[in-house]
Amino acid sequence: MNNTIWLVFIMALALTLYTGAQAVPLLALLYAPRVLKFWFISGAESESWITASPLVQQKIQQLREFGFVQLGIKGEKILWQKPVYEVSLTNREKGIFAAIMLTGGQSAAGADLFRVLGVYFYTPLQGKGIVFTRGRSSMSELESKDASVKNFPGGDINAMLASHSQRVGAFKKNGVDRLPVTDQAARIEATYIFYESKYMRRARRNLPRILPAINFALALVLLIAVTITVALRLSGG
Repeated sequence: MNNTIWLVFIMALALTLYTGAQAVPLLALLYAPRVLKFWFISGAESESWITASPLVQQKIQQLREFGFVQLGIKGEKILWQKPVYEVSLTNREKGIFAAIMLTGGQSAAGADLFRVLGVYFYTPLQGKGIVFTRGRSSMSELESKDASVKNFPGGDINAMLASHSQRVGAFKKNGVDRLPVTDQAARIEATYIFYESKYMRRARRNLPRILPAINFALALVLLIAVTITVALRLSGG
C-alpha cells in the first residue's frame, strides 16, 4: 500500500479531531447543558480582580445605585474550552440578577487584562421561563409565553432595567412568578435554567451556530470511508 492512502488517513483523522474539538462542546450545550461547570472564585481573589479594573469598579457602582449587591465573580466553562468570567450581582427585592461580562485574560498581577464586554439582567421564572435583557448580542430577541429576551445595542442601563422590570411584572400578572435570586447557589442554578430554556435551544440551532457540528459530521464520514479503504488494502481486498 502506497504512502498516499496513509497521508489521506492522517489528514482525515486530523480534520475530524479539529472539527470535533469545536463541535462537541456545542452539541453538549444543546443536548446536555448540565455538563457545563460554574463556580465562584474566592472572595479575596475576586476583590483583587475587581480592584485591578477601574471600569469594572465603575460598572459595579452604577449597578449599586439601582439596589444591586455583589455576589462575586462567576466562572463558566464547558469541557475543554477556555473559561469565561462575569461579575455577578443581585437585587433580591426586584428578583433580578445582573452581570458584568468580562473578556480577555488574567495576568499574573490579577485582572488587569480583563475588559468589560457588556452588562445584562436576568430573571429566572417558574417553569424554566426566563426574562433576559442584554446590552449587546448577535443572538435573536424573543417574546413568548415562557421567555422574553430583548437586546439594547446601546447598553443604556436605565432603559435596560426599566424594560426588564416591566416584562418581569407582565409575567407575574399572568401568574408566572420569579424564582429566588438570593445567593451564589441560586445564581448557578439560574444559569443552568437559562441554558436549558427553550429559547437557548432554539437560538443554538440556527444554521451559523450548528455549522461546526455539520463540519464534524462530514469529517467523520470522510474518516470512516478512508478507514474502510485502509482496512481493505491491508487485508488485500
